[in-house]
Amino acid sequence: MSEIEQLHQQHVFIGGLHRSGTSVFSRWLGSFPEISSFASTGVPEDEGQHLQSVFPPAWHYGGPGRFCFHPEAPLDAKSPLLTRDNILKLRNEWGNLWNKEKTILLEKSPPNLIHAPFLQAVFPDARFIFLLRHPVAVALATKQITGQPLDDLMKHWIRAHDILVVHQRMLDSSLCLHYESLVTIPDHVHSKVQDFTGVTGVPLSTSPFTDRNPDYFNIWQALRTGNTTAGMTEQLIHTHEFQCNRFGYSLEYPLDSYKDFSLRKSVEVQAKRDRIKTVHLKASFDSANDIA
Repeated sequence: MSEIEQLHQQHVFIGGLHRSGTSVFSRWLGSFPEISSFASTGVPEDEGQHLQSVFPPAWHYGGPGRFCFHPEAPLDAKSPLLTRDNILKLRNEWGNLWNKEKTILLEKSPPNLIHAPFLQAVFPDARFIFLLRHPVAVALATKQITGQPLDDLMKHWIRAHDILVVHQRMLDSSLCLHYESLVTIPDHVHSKVQDFTGVTGVPLSTSPFTDRNPDYFNIWQALRTGNTTAGMTEQLIHTHEFQCNRFGYSLEYPLDSYKDFSLRKSVEVQAKRDRIKTVHLKASFDSANDIA
């Protein structure tokens, strides 16, 4: 059970809801020469959740827009799945797919967002990077895949990040990144990621993100002004605005996120509108963790 620990390799796990940018970000980070990530595995997005037999993947709990609702989906260090045999099995199943000559071993799966304490128990040296994206963009993008009601998708977004708030307090090393900061101040964020992971080389991939949020914000605005949809969207704002504000986002003023992130050279950012009380994730998490 100590074989992987004795290799002195760093394990980095990326998590975030589907449509939050984790795949593009993982490909960029995985292009650093000292990092080994899964590639050409034949499973969707080369995600580790599909390349192991210890815990059920997200589709088992309903897939995108649904999996965080299932009470058995979140995994922590008290999970009954955390047995000696399963620790060895997961290390071996993923270990066989990594290039052990690399100094950093990378794995990305959306459910890592709610699995981190479990993974830390399996890989005690683990570092975690979580990606958050505006709930309007995530909900509308996911709806194109699943056809779910926007109300359910907003609730799922909030549920997922509420779990993260609790779990991140259990982690030794984690970094929360906002999609909006990646597209607004990429050099600043890239520097934080390199400092956090310890990579020193030059990535083979260039800056990973093209900002797709405006497309979804335009759809959102059309829904807010449509004759048959305005009432529905205003009800969504009334119901979920405060919960989204807790994570630095607004359903009523979605572009305010960009004003915040374009100025975010430090962790604490004051909400742009006095009537919105924004409590960023950092306020809920341990000082040992970080956010950009």
